[in-house]
Amino acid sequence: MPAAKDFVSALSQPGNLTGRHVFIKRGVHQGKIAKVLRVLEGNKLQLGKGDLGLSLIVLPREDVIYGLTRTPKGNVTRRAG
Repeated sequence: MPAAKDFVSALSQPGNLTGRHVFIKRGVHQGKIAKVLRVLEGNKLQLGKGDLGLSLIVLPREDVIYGLTRTPKGNVTRRAG
């Protein structure tokens, strides 16, 4: 019988968020998904791309959720087939 694995919650806080998509849970951009472009000093994140388009915003780390898997909204062209 294999050994039991210790599972980490999908919403746990990873050490390095740069390049990951996060869900914004508070503020004007609530409910949107954005990519972490930089981790700034003072526990702040610079976010952009995803649902924000070309906008860049800075939010506290507490205002985002990590590990959600919804894809960002955008113009997606689909092949007929």
